Formats: sequence, C-alpha cells, structure tokens
Amino acid sequence: MRLLALLTPFNIFFKIHRMRDRIIEYYLNIHSRMYSRYYSYYSWINDDIRINKINHIIDI
Repeated sequence: MRLLALLTPFNIFFKIHRMRDRIIEYYLNIHSRMYSRYYSYYSWINDDIRINKINHIIDI
C-alpha cells in the first residue's frame, strides 16, 4: 500500500508529461519532418529517464 501511495503522484506526473509530449509532437509534425526525427530521439531519452525514476522508487 505504501508503494502505491508513492506511485500515485508519479502517475499524475506521467499523464501531464504525456499530454506535453503530445502537444510537442503535434507542433513539430506541423512544422517539419526534420524536427520530428529529433523529437523521437528526445522522447526516447525521456522514456529512459522515467524508467530509471520508477526503478529508483521500487528499489527504495
């Protein structure tokens, strides 16, 4: 139960992040294909950071 309590704010945080990512993706797709290639690399790094954060919480 304590782990769930720790993870709840993160779920909200991820939802906000996903919304932000969608807006960025939409914006970049309108502007240029070159940017969307850059964005896919950026989001890959971002996902990696998120996964590390989750693993860190679970380790504690």
